[in-house]
Amino acid sequence: NYLASGGQVVFEAEGFDAAVAQSGKTWNVSNTPAGASGSFMVAGPNTGTLLQSNIPTTSPRLDYRILFETAGTYAVWLRSYAPSDPDNSIFFGLDGSVQGTLSLSTYGSTLWTRAQHATTVLATLNVPSPGVHTFNVWMREDGYPIDKFLLTTNSGYTPSGAGPEASARGYPTPDTTPPVVQAVSPIAAATGQALTVTPAISFNEPVVNFAAITLAPAAGG
Repeated sequence: NYLASGGQVVFEAEGFDAAVAQSGKTWNVSNTPAGASGSFMVAGPNTGTLLQSNIPTTSPRLDYRILFETAGTYAVWLRSYAPSDPDNSIFFGLDGSVQGTLSLSTYGSTLWTRAQHATTVLATLNVPSPGVHTFNVWMREDGYPIDKFLLTTNSGYTPSGAGPEASARGYPTPDTTPPVVQAVSPIAAATGQALTVTPAISFNEPVVNFAAITLAPAAGG
């Protein structure tokens, strides 16, 4: 997981966690043109294809797992290179649902953009809860080299140049709270008889129930 910190997370396009091919298109690493901070990812083969409907089930996808500290609205920035008008836009979203597009209308240079296709509304991502979520990227037009993403809760921030370094990767902090053991269904027993107890153990997670345990009396008890 990429670790968001201070309301920001940065990741290279080629640093994906999963890639899914669809409709005869795949995302591929590319070292051309020059100008990527690492390498570009390009959906191909480039045949001038435009996908606009049923995106989650028709478009090739890249997945990036992110551990968000906070929920909220994040500005979405993309660093990319647009060769021409037919090769300059993608879809993005979270946990398999499309939330918007990103488009670069300046051709022949590697630049940052928050612009969306066919609208003046800037790209934002709604993160509904803290924790691990998957940021998705889908092809809209093939042949569009994408380089790096930056998500931030600071709507006034504008990256420049190659932008910040990619965020660190790691895992959620494990819960080290000692477990609580509780008898939830004791059955009374007279002296000298067996006692049946059904325990439940909780680790600050959903309760884990176990089968009943029969405790036999000690000799002479």
